[in-house]
Amino acid sequence: MLKDKLWGQTRCIHVDRHTELHHASIHAGGYSSRHSHTYKHNLFYVLSGELKVHRYDPDEPPVVLRAGEAYTAPAGRDHRFEAVAAVELIELYWPVHGADLDPDDIVRLDIGGLAADDPAVRTSP
Repeated sequence: MLKDKLWGQTRCIHVDRHTELHHASIHAGGYSSRHSHTYKHNLFYVLSGELKVHRYDPDEPPVVLRAGEAYTAPAGRDHRFEAVAAVELIELYWPVHGADLDPDDIVRLDIGGLAADDPAVRTSP
């Protein structure tokens, strides 16, 4: 099912007890909420475009991904993605320690959107 987001669209491709797979289209300037997942890891694999992932750890500056590159946000780690250029990506989630996957496992600290709409919405880089 296609789901509209403030920053673009996402479609769930597969979900079962141990994995969840999505395809996402992110508009240039689109960014997610700053968030974390308590019990699941989140991998981004970029198909096209340029994606910046903010990692919110003083020892880990943002990482910029291009086509064919991936990054995993570990469970419990705050992160935010931002499309430097329009992005097509695959997102994979899997639970820690072999637990069952909870599709609703997300803790949001703010909201996402489009930088062109309201840059003040962003609370951090």
